[in-house]
Parts: sequence; C-alpha cells; structure tokens
Amino acid sequence: MARRLFYTIPLLLLVLCQSAKAQLTVTNETDPLKLAQKILGAGVTIMNAQFKGNNVSAATFKAVTGSFPIDSGIVLTSGRAKTIGALSGQMGVDGPANYSSTNDVMHASFNGGGAGDPDLSILSGRATNDACILEFDFIPQGDSINVRYIFGSEEYPRYTCTDFNDVFGFLITGPGFTTPKNIAVVPGTNIPVTINSINDGVPGANGGVLTKCTDLGPGSPFTQYYINNNGGLIITYNGHTVVLTAKAKVTPCQVYHIKLAIADTQDWILDSGVFIEAGSFSSIADFSTEVSGSADASTKTVMLVEGCRSAELKITRAPATVGPFTINVSYTGSATAGIDFSALPATVVFSATDEVKTFPLVATLDAFNEGTERTVISLSTTQTCSNLVDSIVVLVSDSSVNTALHPLPVCRNDSVIVLSGAEPEAGGTNSWSWNTGAATQTISINHPGNYIVTHVFSQRCLDIDSFEIVNREPLLSIESGRTYLCPGDEIILHANTNADTIQWQNGSTSPDQIVSNAGIYRVRGANTYGCSKYDTVVITSRPAPVLELGPDTALCAYETIDLDAFFPGATYSWNTGASTPLLQVTRGGFYRVISTLDGCSVRDSITITDKKMPVADAGKDQVIEYDSHVQLNAKVDPNNAGYAWSPAASLNNATIPNPIASPLITTEYTLIVSSADGCSLEDRVVIEVMFPLAIPNAFSPNGDGVNDRWNIGNIHQFPQCDVYIYNRYGQQMFYSRGYKTPWDGSHNGKALSPATYYYVIDPGFGFRKQTGWILLLK
Repeated sequence: MARRLFYTIPLLLLVLCQSAKAQLTVTNETDPLKLAQKILGAGVTIMNAQFKGNNVSAATFKAVTGSFPIDSGIVLTSGRAKTIGALSGQMGVDGPANYSSTNDVMHASFNGGGAGDPDLSILSGRATNDACILEFDFIPQGDSINVRYIFGSEEYPRYTCTDFNDVFGFLITGPGFTTPKNIAVVPGTNIPVTINSINDGVPGANGGVLTKCTDLGPGSPFTQYYINNNGGLIITYNGHTVVLTAKAKVTPCQVYHIKLAIADTQDWILDSGVFIEAGSFSSIADFSTEVSGSADASTKTVMLVEGCRSAELKITRAPATVGPFTINVSYTGSATAGIDFSALPATVVFSATDEVKTFPLVATLDAFNEGTERTVISLSTTQTCSNLVDSIVVLVSDSSVNTALHPLPVCRNDSVIVLSGAEPEAGGTNSWSWNTGAATQTISINHPGNYIVTHVFSQRCLDIDSFEIVNREPLLSIESGRTYLCPGDEIILHANTNADTIQWQNGSTSPDQIVSNAGIYRVRGANTYGCSKYDTVVITSRPAPVLELGPDTALCAYETIDLDAFFPGATYSWNTGASTPLLQVTRGGFYRVISTLDGCSVRDSITITDKKMPVADAGKDQVIEYDSHVQLNAKVDPNNAGYAWSPAASLNNATIPNPIASPLITTEYTLIVSSADGCSLEDRVVIEVMFPLAIPNAFSPNGDGVNDRWNIGNIHQFPQCDVYIYNRYGQQMFYSRGYKTPWDGSHNGKALSPATYYYVIDPGFGFRKQTGWILLLK
C-alpha cells in the first residue's frame, strides 16, 4: 500500500513548533560511546560501543522538569532526531504532534533511504528500513539488568493495526542467550513493543484491521500502556507508550552484548523513536539490610543484653532484581550464633515474589559470666562480582539474672494466694513487673496459671521469679451428645476425666453408661491428691413429629408441585438445602426431608420424574417487502408431537413447522408446540413488512415552504439506509446515514443550481439498491 503526503506551511504550525522546542532540547549525537555513557547506570561496565544509521537519527535530549515522563536521556529514531524546519522530512522528535487527515504537513517523516535490520524484521514480521542501532558489550555487577524507555511513533493513530507496524528491540546475547533475545516486551508477556501491540485499540483509519493487532498474542493490543499525544507540544509523535522497563536475568561479571535498535516497517516514512532514560541501564546489588531495636542503625551495630535487650534485622530485596536469589550467612567473632544469641539460617532464600525477610536478634539468658562478646554477621550472595555485600556487628553482654521456679499446687480454681517478688536491693533503684500488668512487689491471685515477676535492680539487669499455680482438682464432665430421648432411642453417657477412680450412682465404675429412660444421672471422680469432683446430667423424653410426602409423580418443566411436611413446632431440612415446611418443586428429582421436633427427627422421600418437553423455537425475525411471502422455520425435535401457529389467516398451513406466511402488514406469529406427554411451550416470531419507497423525481428548494426538500415516502422504515446524491460529473453532493433530515438541495452549505441529479439509495436489510434521477427546480 502506498502512502502520499501533501505539504503546506501554515504560520501557526511554525509557532507551535517553536513552543515545543522550548520544552524539549535535542542535540544530535552519533558518537556511540557518548550515547552509551548517557544511559549508563550503577553496576554496569560498557565497552566496544558502535552506532549504525543516519547521522541525524540519534541524539541526546533534556526535557523541562515535569513536561515529559523521562527528564533526559538519548533518543534513537527511524527518521530525524532534531527538527530543522516545518516541512515533512524536516521535523524531528521535538514536537508538536499535529499530524492528522486534515493536517498533512507537520510530521516526522524523514526518508533516509537506509537499510533495515534482520532482527527487527523478524520481530515485526515485515521488511524494515532506515534502521538506527546503538550496540555495545557490557559487564553486569548484579544478577539482572534493566533499562527504562518510552516508544513513540507518527504511525499512531492513522496506521494502527496495519502492515506499517514500526518496531524496535533491545536484543541481548551472551551467557544464557545463545540467540538474540528481545527484552523490550509488553509487561508480563513475550510480545514485542510495537505499533500494533500497544495502542488505543482502534484500528487506524488508513486500512487498519483489528486482527493485525489481536493476532500478536493474548491481551493484544495493550491499551493500558498507551498515551494519546495528539495535539501535544513536547514530542512530535501522535502517540507513545508509558514509561516501560526492560529487564533480563544475567550472570554477574560475565560479558554480554546488547543491541538497541529501531526501524520503519514496510516503507521509509512516518517515523518512530525510542526515548531511553539517562542512567537507567543498571545492574545493582540484590538486597539491603536495616537494624532496629537495641541497635545503632547508622553503624549497623546491634547491642544485646541477656534477658534485657534485643534487636531486629530486616533484609529487603532491591527493586530492580529479577527472580529468586540466595544470601549466604557467616559469622566471625567470640559470640556464638545459636548459643549466645539467636542465629540466622545458613542461607536466606528469596523466591521470585519475596520482598522482605525479618529476623529477631535475641541474647540467650544463661548462668555464665562471659563479659561482652563481639561477632560480625556477614551477608553475601554469589550473584555479585564483589562477594561481601553487607555485615552486622553483634555485641552480647551478660545480665545479673537470678531465676527461680516456685510450683504451688491447689485443689480449687478459686483459691486465693499471695505471691511475692524478690526482696528489694538496698541502696539501689528497684521496680517489679508482673506478667499480669501489676507493678507491686506482691499480688493476690484467685485462679491457677503461670505468674512471672521481673525485679529490675540495676542496669544489668534483673531477678526473675516464676510461680506455677497448678489446680490438682480432677477434670470431670459427662459427655452425652444430647440430654433427651426420642421414642425408641437410647444415649451413651461418657465420663470424660483424668481422675484415678470414678463411680456412678448405681455403683458402676465403667466410664460409659447406656441410658434408655429419662432421669438424673450422677458420677464422682477422685485422684491421689485427695481431690474429687462431681458432675450431673438430666435426661428428658421428647415426642417425634408426623411426616407424609405422598406417592411418586411426574411434572412438565413449567409445572410445580408443593411438597408439604408441616407439623406444628417442627423444623425441616430438605436435601435441596431448603428449611421451610412447604417445598415448591419445579423439576424432577429425588426429594428427601428430615422433620425435627425438639431434637427428635423423622424422614420421608418422594421421586418426581420429568415429562418429555417439546422444543418451541419459531425461528429468527424476518423482514420482507410488501405483497411478498416468506417461509417460517420452527425447530423440529423428536419430542415435538404437534404445532399450532396463530394468527392462521395469512398462513398456508397453521399446523406444520414450516408454513408459508403472506402478511400484508407487520405481524407477530405465535407458535405453540406440544409433546407426547401432554406438555406444551410457545415462542414468537415477527415478520416485518416494509412498504416500497415513494421517491419523488423533482423538488423546488426556493424557500416558499412548498416542496422545499426532497422527501422520500416510507424511508423511515430504513433507519440505517445510505442515501447518496451525485451531480452529472459523478461528484457526491449529499450523503446521509438514515434520512432524518431530507436533502434541501445544497452542498457544503451552498444552494446548488437547478439541474438533474442522480441518487443511489441502499435501504439495508438485504433489499436491493434503488437508483434514479431528481430534477432540482427553483
């Protein structure tokens, strides 16, 4: 497909162009090392930079802060980078974006006549031209590399979803990439970023076909990454992507090669460009650490005191890392991890989705006087060129801690006991802290439990007394599931206890008793501590409800039957999930209900079968011309035993599935279909009758109020008709979709001269087109 561009030079566009330049400064640059160094970020070493392309197709740029999503960097384009004039071919990337069907002047459309690139041709699926390529070797320090960019094009939006699918790629080779791998892809996919993969989802007016976008892969086109820049003043392109990030998993310290390339597809005009952010081509360490609690965060020194002070270590994944990685943990020093303080695992594993891992650092409370010990925790990963990544200093100090455990048995939960903490230290500052929240030396308690009091008497640290109050009363309870008997029922009573001996009121010493009569049942349990406990249960009798659902039956699909399980005071549980006494059934199946009164239940069931149903489908609505006929086509099914159409007057046979209908007006036919089981269904179909158009062959638009417009009778029946008027030279004078406003004999707001004009009317609905002539009079 050929594309032609026509040019004029409006003064306004020159002014807009100069306004855009004030927002974006573009400086031509083809020195490959300077271009590569401009985008170079942390953790990457580059070498052997090369540039291929037209000497006006690469540049550095700087935008006024906030005017463009990327403040500075380099731009590679299939056309001209810097604007030198207002004509097509003179426009660069530095705005404004005014290219449209009515303004075919200011656009980036530089034809450099350059060659394409085979790798880009594979990505696009089409031949490429005017390729602009920056490539270089690099050595990453971390296990991943990333670079931020924006892709824009003059192909947007007029050539979206066409063969003019301008393309670019960030192609990496090296360890793990035996063939060039494009990392400039739509986020979460392997689909290259192109005109057809990221756009507004609307095929371009110049031959766009949606499947040329959707066929690229699931989700394409990805409208969420597209920005409509039509009328923008910063860059020339009518559309561009949001800021995207290209990422790749690499092996640290190895040599890789990357090719940053862009090209026109299918032709040499309407250029595209990729803006790459300064300093964004980077490879950084996998993680960072932070200490809190009893720690000096600035020096990452942790100060632990046995029983007193603790800290926390937080390890956070670096934002730009890709995939899983492992951190190796090692220790050097006098404090032993796992003995003197809590140890980290030997390896800390981050999955692809882990963001933060947190570890407590707590000194172990022991009885040894070891002074202050020092250990360095080293954190490293084999995925960086420098093995040691971070280290944490841990200082562990002793506490003067005395601990004592005081077991105090009781036989009752409500026994009142006074507990006392350690005696105060003379001449010092003393405080007591109980795990109950109390802050006094003594407390009174009235139930068992573990009570701990900490006596702080100096900076180094505390006495700890633990009181274990244990209730030695035996546990005893009668478990029965329920405490009532239904008719003909029996219950097993079970004495659940840790007592050494048990005895029921009837003298039995077995844990289980079988009960079939109402009454009071009592059991006693005793233990070797001299404590005993009793439990009692009262068993009552209850009646059961009466239930009868009736015999099995059958239903048509539209019929219902009420299943009645009502009994005063009862509750209901149907196998359908219903809980009402009355269940309305609309289809066949097995139905069971359990009726419960005060815990006593009975059940009944009924089987309902489905009668064979006919299929009632009168077919699709149809449109016919006046005084014609059409065949109705009801669906035929083995279950259908009879057909009845109405109204029957305009049918040749109202009892067959496919009668001939000859209505004179729009008619709705009702079809009733019956089955051999006596069930019936109905459906409707509308035959719309269209009356012929009444087309006048003359009118006089002279303003006298008589016959001033070309009014077509019955055209209101065709709301989607197309009406065309041509002069004798074949030039179109009038067009209307539908014909709500009749033609007044004018063209572009000017009255036409009296003459003979020719019309074409396409009514739609499959009706034939009508043509003829009109005499315009004055």
